[in-house]
Amino acid sequence: MDILSKNKLKFLVSLKQKKYRDIHRIFCVEGTKAVADFISSGVSPKIIVGKQESLMVNSSLNTELYVADIQNFERLTNFSDTPDIIAYFDYFTQPSDFSVSEDEIILFCDGIQNPGNFGTIIRTAEWFGVTRIVCSQDTVDCFNPKTVQATMGSLSRVAVNYVDTDIFFKKIYALGVPVYGTFMDGSNIYEIQPDKVAVIILGNEGQGIRPEVSKYAKHKLSIPRFSKSMKPESLNVSIAASIILSEFKRRTIPNLKS
Repeated sequence: MDILSKNKLKFLVSLKQKKYRDIHRIFCVEGTKAVADFISSGVSPKIIVGKQESLMVNSSLNTELYVADIQNFERLTNFSDTPDIIAYFDYFTQPSDFSVSEDEIILFCDGIQNPGNFGTIIRTAEWFGVTRIVCSQDTVDCFNPKTVQATMGSLSRVAVNYVDTDIFFKKIYALGVPVYGTFMDGSNIYEIQPDKVAVIILGNEGQGIRPEVSKYAKHKLSIPRFSKSMKPESLNVSIAASIILSEFKRRTIPNLKS
């Protein structure tokens, strides 16, 4: 175990920027519990930096272990509260196979921009048994530190793939997979009978699903508003994802049907 050098510190600080994460294909996870969650999922870190030697997580022999003082930790962290440990992992290999398994639901994120929202969507997806999320190229980076933190470890177990939208949906259409989208004027989510196999499109926080993507959604869904004040104007996209996935599961799993 070594003291964190200036050169290594400079390298790790650079990973706060997406362009350097992409160049080196390394991202960070902060906090003892979050790091342990990733390791328990079978992902081995390349580098671990701790405030104290006793805080080091037992990992593979190939992991570089460093101790850093509080000042250097403040430079490394992406948050206001400095963690006791930060681990750096290789990017996960993302699947390029667009085949769809039996009873599989895939979420498609169209230009999601808020890293916290996206991380919550990934965490929610795992809760409802969704193992794959497909994204437009301009959706926020899944390895953004705020996204990683919001997933609470689910990123290590849910595959996230960035694709050309048109190519993806042409392949989905060729497979005959139903495509659903979330719209303000869609069919009431509580009144439809969803398919067991489906792609569900989630739109951008401000714009919703863009016209060039909405054309692929043959089934338009909405979550009815019960407020008499007609406010708020829309639901947070991660909350909408939770409601939609919950309803899909409730209506497609026999023993959960009402």
